[in-house]
Formats: sequence, structure tokens, C-alpha cells
Amino acid sequence: MHSVNINQAVFDRITQERPQKIGRLQKWINYISWSRESEEPKKLGNLTFALIVIIIISILNGVLKSNIQMTINGIHNCLHLFSFIFSMYALMKAKKNSNMHYTYGYTRYETIAAFSNCIFLILSSLFLVISSLHYLTHDEDHSSSAAQNITDGEKAHTEASQHEDESGPLIIFYVKIIFNLVGIYSFSEYALFAPLEEFQDIGASTQKYAYSGVNESTYKNYSFKYEKFYRYLSQNSHHFTDESHPKPLNAHPHSSKLHFTSHYENMHSIFLHFFIDFLFNFSTLACHYLMNLDFHEAAILLPLIIMIITIIFTKKLLVITFKILLQALPIDDEINVKQMIQEITSINGVVEVPQQHFWGMTAGYLVANVTVKIRKSSNSEEIYQAIHTILSKKFYSICIQIEESKTEY
Repeated sequence: MHSVNINQAVFDRITQERPQKIGRLQKWINYISWSRESEEPKKLGNLTFALIVIIIISILNGVLKSNIQMTINGIHNCLHLFSFIFSMYALMKAKKNSNMHYTYGYTRYETIAAFSNCIFLILSSLFLVISSLHYLTHDEDHSSSAAQNITDGEKAHTEASQHEDESGPLIIFYVKIIFNLVGIYSFSEYALFAPLEEFQDIGASTQKYAYSGVNESTYKNYSFKYEKFYRYLSQNSHHFTDESHPKPLNAHPHSSKLHFTSHYENMHSIFLHFFIDFLFNFSTLACHYLMNLDFHEAAILLPLIIMIITIIFTKKLLVITFKILLQALPIDDEINVKQMIQEITSINGVVEVPQQHFWGMTAGYLVANVTVKIRKSSNSEEIYQAIHTILSKKFYSICIQIEESKTEY
């Protein structure tokens, strides 16, 4: 009986101290409130709200005026909306601290968001080309058949009604161009994405932060902008979630590097989204006016050009994030990697390196896991320190397993 009372007391204490779980809707409300505490989430949240207004106006006008094109534009913009919402969710989620389930934290959310943004943009450009081909072929057939059975008065009336029907969708495209220009300006500091291609430039000993043009001042600017945000999360996270509390950004230099590089990948994908969507809308307007000048080839030439530009601009980020998600090194520099392994094997007492696993959490945050066989008579602690010194120049998370060889050779 006494043991039962003790167990009940322990149970009551645990349940009182355990944070209460919250529903999914409340979590989304909390994420929105978090987003108002920092610059990038606030800007993305404001633009997302503006896009919601554009979608509502576009769909309502399309339904009320029986304009299929305007309704389709509104539905298409919903895909952009979902992409922005996921990017903002990843931006907020990635700032949480690591726990037993996510030992590297939640930064991979932003990598997934960047990868999905690139895939979405490429698919959108492909669908734009396909729809242009479909429109061009059907428009020619419709024009040739209609031209044979129409009078001059009917033709004038048809052109006037067609102009009236097209004026609505064109206004939406103009609004989207202004919307995208605001987004481009808001995220212009993340326009450059040029990952370092040489292995020797990656690592804790450099201040290049994995991207050409991104230096210490860029990182400090990021740290300054998110200082208030992290402090807010630390003070209020127990009201929002039952997961571990996030820690301050600068509590650990390697952790802050991981947060920054994944954040940069996500923000660059958002910049690309606004930039390429601007090109989509601009090309649509250009196609409309060029086809009015009887240059019907523009309906397929401009979408093809936009698709090529989309692939060129998204290729590097897509490849990098794809390698990261596949647990591979984000750079192709086998020569320097092999030289590093040779440097380890040349240490006095090392027999061989039977296993080595290298991958990247981001383009700049690399992880190493190596198994090293040493001679029985060797000093394992000295060899461990020597190997750690070599690996720490390039890798931020290191695991070294020392095994003694069964022989002296």
C-alpha cells in the first residue's frame, strides 16, 4: 500500500511538470505569433497574407464573371501559397533545439523547403510550356474554323467581348508583378548562392561560410536579427510545444553555423521563387501583347526561354540540397578528400582507415565518421588527437572510432 502511494505521488509530480500538448491549429497560431518576432518571417508572413488576398480576389472575380482563366490563375496561385507557407513553417521549425529524436536539430526542414521550392519552380515552368503548346494548337484550329463562319459585325463584337474578358486576368498579372518585385527586394540579400567548390575552403578554419560572397559580416547580421527571436523562443516555448526548449543562437559556434547555412539555403530558394514567378508573369503579359501583333510564335518561345532560365538558376541549389538529403558530400572534390585520408594513414601507429563516412548537414556543415585501426603498441590518445586535429579543419561534427589491430603490422 505504501509503494502505491509513492508511485501515485511520483506520477502526479511528473504529470504536473510535463508541458501540456497542444492541437495542430494552436501550433499554427503559435508559429504565426513567432513569425512576428523576426525580420525574415515577418516579411514572408506579410507577403503570404498579400498573396491570400490576391487569390481570393482572383477566384471571386473569376466565379462571378464566369471567367475560367482568372479562376485558374487563382487556383494556380494557391500552389505558390502552399510553397510559401511550408518555407515559413520550415524557417520557424528549424530554429528549435535538438532533442533525442532530432539529434542535429530541425535544420533539415529548411533544406527540404529549399529542395521542394526548386522542384516546384521547374515543374511550373514545364507546365507553362505544355499549356502554351496546347493553347497555341487549339487557338489556331479555333481561329481558322471561326473565321469561315463569322460576319464583320460579329467579328467586331467578338473582339470587343474578348478584350473585356481578358482585361481582368491581365490586371491580376500586373498585380503579381508588383507583388514579386516587392518579394525580390525584400530577400535581395539572399540573391547570391555560389557554394565553394573546393574542399580546402570548407571548414571551421575559414570564415567564408560555404558560400562565395557570404562572409563574417553577413553571419553577424543574421545573428543580430535573430537574437531577439531566439530570446523570445527561449522564454515562451513552454507555452507552445512539448518539445525541448531552443537554446540561444550563439550558445555553440558549430550549432550557429548549422542554423545559418540551412537558413541561407531556404531564404535563397524564396528569393528564387519571387524572381522566377516575376519572369512567369512578365512573359505571360509579353505573350499577350506579342500575339496581338500576330507574333504567335511568342506563345511557345517565351515559355521555353523561361524554363531554361529556371533550370539554370535553380540547378545549383537543387543539386546541393539533393546531395544533402541523400547524406552525401555537397561538393565534388574527391582528390582533396583522398589526400586527407592519406594524411590520417600517414600518422605514426595508424595501420589503415577501413571505414570512412562523410556527408553534409548543409552545404557548409560537414560531418565525419571514421574508423581507424592502430598498432597494439601505439598510443591511442595521441593518435586520436592527431586525427581530430586533421578532421576538425573541415568537419564540424566528428566521430572517431579507434580499433587495435590484431598484429603489429
